[in-house]
Amino acid sequence: MDEEGWWQDRSYIDYKALRKVWQYEVLTRLREVLPEDERSRRLIDRMFRRYGKGFYVYAKPRVQDGEGVSRYIGRYIRHPAIADARIEGYDGEQVRFYYEEHSGQRREVVMGVLEFIHGVVRHIPPRQFKMIRYYGLYAPRKSSKVKALMERIGKAVGRVVRRLSWRKRIERDFHRDPLTCPRCGSCDMELHSITFRSQGRMKTIGGIKSLLESGAIIPIELSEPDIHPAATPVSPLQLALSF
Repeated sequence: MDEEGWWQDRSYIDYKALRKVWQYEVLTRLREVLPEDERSRRLIDRMFRRYGKGFYVYAKPRVQDGEGVSRYIGRYIRHPAIADARIEGYDGEQVRFYYEEHSGQRREVVMGVLEFIHGVVRHIPPRQFKMIRYYGLYAPRKSSKVKALMERIGKAVGRVVRRLSWRKRIERDFHRDPLTCPRCGSCDMELHSITFRSQGRMKTIGGIKSLLESGAIIPIELSEPDIHPAATPVSPLQLALSF
């Protein structure tokens, strides 16, 4: 998105420029958190001079669609630092495993067990550390701009982009109107309660209390003569549907 909030298609990103941008962003933010002294300034200046072409950026086109990107990133969120299949041996003192370089070449490593454990546990995030954050178009501070852009796109194609109601979503996914009576065909039924699964339990919203408050059912108090002595005992409070 440009400065005015319009989407700009890009079919090519200059790899050399990307390296320089990455170097600038990293060193600029590093300068903000380092002490303001001569040593810090010399370090930042040396990094700019030493890496004149910018910092290394691995930009090999390994994935071509959104599903591939999600699988690639998901491995780092849910999986351990090294797969069990890569560990080839352990003799009580040393661990033998392998990894693949970006070029596809396989490398085998023999490492002491304590060093290996240290290398694995350093990837365990602290308690309550956020593993998933939103960047780019999904960043919270971009939501208002993205929403405005989507509305403009919707108007350009002749419709306004709006969120579907629960009724419209059911019609779209199950090809039926949930408020149309399957018996008489009336399409003005009212939803008084809904049951769904929540945290392993079945949860109901609405029910008898909701029906009473809305007037869909009316409590009727029956007098003693109205109850046949031979009938099965019932509660003095009966519920009758109102039509």
